[in-house]
Amino acid sequence: YDFPLQILAQIPIIPISASVGEASVQLQLETAKLGRGEREAIAFCQVEKVLFATNDAIARKFAQEQGVQVISLQAILRGLWVSGVSSLEEVRTLLERIKRTDYLDVPAAVESEIFRLDEEQCR
Repeated sequence: YDFPLQILAQIPIIPISASVGEASVQLQLETAKLGRGEREAIAFCQVEKVLFATNDAIARKFAQEQGVQVISLQAILRGLWVSGVSSLEEVRTLLERIKRTDYLDVPAAVESEIFRLDEEQCR
């Protein structure tokens, strides 16, 4: 699990507040389909008013039902290279690592959308 450790080293860690804990318990009462980590992440995003990122369709739908804004993996990956945070090749490599590590199947149409070149980018 080297990849998640590299990501976590770049992100500040903050403790879960009591309000997030309470929201997580409330979400537990509403669904048994999600694991504790997913519920806590959704509760955190709900309380802190931040985006929730997931590949899990059930978690995404539940988060949206709770009023949490959700961002897709493809939007994050596209944003990384379009904004210049990472190069196109770095994002391609990152996606391949994610697919291999998480056994993630990404349809060709989704990959095309991530790496689509707009007119401005062709100049």
